[in-house]
Amino acid sequence: MWERVGVPASLVAVLLAGCATGALPPPTGTMWAFFSDDDLTMGPGAMTYTISQVACEAERQRRLPIPPACVPVVVSPGTGYYAIALPSQFDATLPGGGVGTRDRDRCERVRTDLFRAYSAMGNCEPVAVRRGP
Repeated sequence: MWERVGVPASLVAVLLAGCATGALPPPTGTMWAFFSDDDLTMGPGAMTYTISQVACEAERQRRLPIPPACVPVVVSPGTGYYAIALPSQFDATLPGGGVGTRDRDRCERVRTDLFRAYSAMGNCEPVAVRRGP
């Protein structure tokens, strides 16, 4: 059936295998994040968050233009953002953490880009973000 709509069987198998093994959920807890309105793909208020301040600053400085400084945040299940885990298990240059957007459609586009670039599996999950201690 999938081949009739132009989806190769091998891709379907990879997608189903990723779903069956449990996709990596976006990390929660105390994190470091930077927010940006300049990322056209992710949209206004987009965030990138990591497990350490050093990783956050390194990721922030890879961006042009450089967004505002990293701040401590607490990420938890909730509302406000849709987040997906960064595929650091596939690319050691990516920090452990996640990216979040204000709406699900933008998150799904980011997820598709991550899948293409890193074969990353995961879902856009709703999360709440508040400034940390």
